[in-house]
Amino acid sequence: MVKENDGKATWRRRRCFVGVLCFSIWVVGCTMLKISFERKKDGFDSSIQPSGVFSDMSDTDHPKVRAILEGKYHLVEIGMSYGSLLAEASNKNATPAYNGVTATFCPINWELQKSNPSLVPMYRELISQEDCERNKFTINMREISQKVRSYDESITNKNAGASRVKQLELGGAVFHESRCGSTLVANLLSASNPQAHRVYSESHPPTTVLKACTLSPSHCSREKQAKLLRDVVYLMSRSASREETHVFFKIQSIGVYNIPTFAKIFPDTPWIFVYRDSVEVLASQLKHLDNTASAACLRSRRRPLKVVHKLVEHHGKTVSDLTNVEFCAAHVGTMCKAALEGLELPSSKGRAVNYATLPDAIWETILPQHFEIMFSEDAESMVKRMKALSQVYSKGFREKANKEWVEDSERKQERATSAIRAAAEMLIQPYFEQLELYNLGKLGDTNGLNNKDDSKGDVQSGNDIISIR
Repeated sequence: MVKENDGKATWRRRRCFVGVLCFSIWVVGCTMLKISFERKKDGFDSSIQPSGVFSDMSDTDHPKVRAILEGKYHLVEIGMSYGSLLAEASNKNATPAYNGVTATFCPINWELQKSNPSLVPMYRELISQEDCERNKFTINMREISQKVRSYDESITNKNAGASRVKQLELGGAVFHESRCGSTLVANLLSASNPQAHRVYSESHPPTTVLKACTLSPSHCSREKQAKLLRDVVYLMSRSASREETHVFFKIQSIGVYNIPTFAKIFPDTPWIFVYRDSVEVLASQLKHLDNTASAACLRSRRRPLKVVHKLVEHHGKTVSDLTNVEFCAAHVGTMCKAALEGLELPSSKGRAVNYATLPDAIWETILPQHFEIMFSEDAESMVKRMKALSQVYSKGFREKANKEWVEDSERKQERATSAIRAAAEMLIQPYFEQLELYNLGKLGDTNGLNNKDDSKGDVQSGNDIISIR
């Protein structure tokens, strides 16, 4: 009797094959994830991994190289490979050199920002312009940095007259807790003297370098990190404009954890930390109360930073105990605490700026006293221009372009739930109150700032009296 072929054996073989194939894909996927995780764990992750690296650095007359040397193209991104900042056996006779870092350049139309910062308030809007996107290219970071420094000191550049490339003075840096008016600050720094001031509002390269050693400091060379950050700032501070004199950097909110690194590498550069009423910040973070889980402050919920664990434990809780609202408050609280640690550094060049003192504090205190920027025109015209800008939406996208700004502090207070208030009181407010001590020099001369006149409840500043609103 011949056994009939009912197809079951074939089906079993196919099912076995599919199973093996799926298992193989799963193994490969897990391996790739592990490699990615290990790279991030070692602190060598990058915001980009650019391709198409232009490698011919020998010909300084190549159009792409000349565009960089002559200040026509600007650094917009960097890419870091595994081991770029890897700590090696110490060699006292060797200068630490980073490796495997790429630099992406393109032309930037700074006039878009200078003419009206509220329409192009963020760095991402500047580099998304068609001219930048169409002409973007990538090159070796260390080699182009060496070429640029040599060119800047060359006779060719010094004899270039009006087209001579110069180094802008690093006027100051802005750190912030997010949702606190930091974009307004960046816009006002630009508007205070549009032709003289260049402002990078949350640009990628500095932050990529600042956070490179955060996750695994023992494997990361601080000397290489410092060298790379100095090169990044140097390249981003070059200008072929006669009018430009100063450059400012507003760092992403995550950069607050790296204030000590920034202060060590740029010890003479003044910086500020912008913060706001605890309830208002939390209400803004959780503005979509019907879908709290989508809030940006919850992105690290599944893998919280160590500083979040530490802060929460200090308040007698564990991260797993927290509601989403409480976790968001802990996220903001750690930023405020990190800023305080920066303000308390020996010889700190930092100061705290409460949103409630804006915009007046920019022209009354921050620019003339803390950043020590001399105004090249009459103060009345400058203040008038900044006041006008502060009356429109700082992020004037689409329908908000040039629209009148409506103060929202009262609205945020009204919509804050009892859960928001309780979380803010427990996990943010203690650090907010300490920041207030540093606000507008309330600690007297600790940071070389203003002196408090307790009898008037105002802040005394030379011949001016600045009221705390």
